Amino acid sequence: MTRLAVVFGIDVLVSFIITGLWGWAPWLDYYGFSPNHPQSALDYFYGLVFAGSLTFVGLFLLTSGILFVDSILRSDANYNESFLREAFYGDFRRLTAKYSALFLSILSAPAFYRVMWDLNEPREIRILGGFAMTMAVFLVLLLVTDWWLARPASRQRTVAASTRLRVQR
Repeated sequence: MTRLAVVFGIDVLVSFIITGLWGWAPWLDYYGFSPNHPQSALDYFYGLVFAGSLTFVGLFLLTSGILFVDSILRSDANYNESFLREAFYGDFRRLTAKYSALFLSILSAPAFYRVMWDLNEPREIRILGGFAMTMAVFLVLLLVTDWWLARPASRQRTVAASTRLRVQR
């Protein structure tokens, strides 16, 4: 329970940091948007990225919170080994995968909103489109980094289990 609370606390802290960084808006210059557009366009683009990123962080925090409460309330062994629960509250390698995927997807988010900027759609569609692309990148990165980082640990468990079987025979 204590470990779960610490991980959830880190998720909350990371969410506040991400929200603060997007609210501070130094990233506008990094994506080449500032020099080519007037202040009104910068404000509009800033609003797109901030609203979509805030939605993404909110969903991330909501998922983490639901899994936290559900992990406390349940004691089912099969549930504790589900992918989503392990991805959000697993061992150090899986937590590294989660935060790596979160960091990379948040860094790439303004590029998706830049793509949506060029579409002739209402603001809500631009926000939802950027959010959907950010979410898709997060999920793909979470799967790939989880597979990449957790793979050696599963191999070690398999080798250890086969060694125990040989010793018992």
